[in-house]
Amino acid sequence: MSDPEDKRKRIGTEFIRVFEEVAREHADARFLVQGTLYPDVIESGSKTAARIKSHHNVGGLPRTWSSSSSSRSGTVQGRVRRVGSELGLPEEIVQRQPFPGPGLAVRIVGEVTGDNLAMVRGADHIVREEIRRAGLERETWQGFCVLLADVRSVGVMGTGARTNTPWSCERSRARTR
Repeated sequence: MSDPEDKRKRIGTEFIRVFEEVAREHADARFLVQGTLYPDVIESGSKTAARIKSHHNVGGLPRTWSSSSSSRSGTVQGRVRRVGSELGLPEEIVQRQPFPGPGLAVRIVGEVTGDNLAMVRGADHIVREEIRRAGLERETWQGFCVLLADVRSVGVMGTGARTNTPWSCERSRARTR
């Protein structure tokens, strides 16, 4: 699977299936609360604007769910963080960098394979750890990596062995107040 829209739809469907499975195991849970990035709301389109791309949590959740979704209520990431803090949720959860709902597969430009998922997962861990170590969680609006799976770079590793590996890149944006 390599088409970005196909990835979002297929993985979004799996997200819903797994969520429903976990919800059955926690039948006493009353709400789903998640932060939606405002650009996701814009990109998902409206009655007066074209859809740029789909998002699993903007118009993609089943209407039968009796849960509270930020994309339905208009509550976006910053407000959800404030609510989480007021509810006493741990700081590491409230300030966690946004994780793509459809999974890290959407951060692979190219085919989704086990090896590519392992590379993007490792790169994502490094990016999140460096943001944390620098104490920039509160100042970073969104920081993530993308694996350019089809872009190769030739290099030398160790004792001179040649490598031909994919690139990953990182993007971070500071929060505005």
